[in-house]
Amino acid sequence: MAETSSPVPAQAVEVLRTFLDADLRKDEAVMKACLTRETLESGRFHGGPEDMTYELGEGRMEGAVAVIPVKAVANHPSESGPASMELPCIMVQEEGEWKFDLAGTMERMMGGAMEQAMGQVAEVMSEAMEGVGKAIADGLGQGVPAEAVEVLQTFLDAGTRQDEVVMKACVTRGTLESGRLHAGPPDVTYTVGEGVMEEGVAIIPVVGVANQPPESGPSSMELKCLVVREDGEWKLDLLGTMERMRGGAAG
Repeated sequence: MAETSSPVPAQAVEVLRTFLDADLRKDEAVMKACLTRETLESGRFHGGPEDMTYELGEGRMEGAVAVIPVKAVANHPSESGPASMELPCIMVQEEGEWKFDLAGTMERMMGGAMEQAMGQVAEVMSEAMEGVGKAIADGLGQGVPAEAVEVLQTFLDAGTRQDEVVMKACVTRGTLESGRLHAGPPDVTYTVGEGVMEEGVAIIPVVGVANQPPESGPSSMELKCLVVREDGEWKLDLLGTMERMRGGAAG
């Protein structure tokens, strides 16, 4: 793993590296010791996918917070998802020790600036993403109810215009209760692909493309959105979607 340079403290880098190494060997005790209280109390902590390689980039300080980019690369990429993603890992001090704010990192991925947002697909994978899109269009079966697609489309449209009232009406109770619903970057065009049903859950691919690509980082990304039935209505399980990104089938 590459070292980050000043001004990020070496202790912050070491804690993050310890977390990632523990993740690779599935040592949850060590992983939990590296995390913030907020992440642990959220109850949403899960180990990442197996067979990954992590590369630490050069971090920077944002006030008292260290932000360290980490590129996760699947050693054996699947045909159904991107082979790499970048996480803007947030490190904070708690009681004098550096901790990995995984909850804050996932929040930033979902609602931050495009170059830090939503788990960017690496620029080198742009051609591969085109192939993934074609595979989705050609290979996925029918069967996703129109109502599920409509709810997802309504959420995306509301996110584009920053309408949190409508967004909240489209998501699950679990997402709302997590307190982590935030509007995404406004200047993005979303394309909804052809979904598939898995055990009553609609899994619908969405590709987001920045209308004004950032100077640093890729301009597009893909999400596998989970839409579920709740009280007889289809709702976007945004929390489950982010968990799938963090610990799903990238490998």
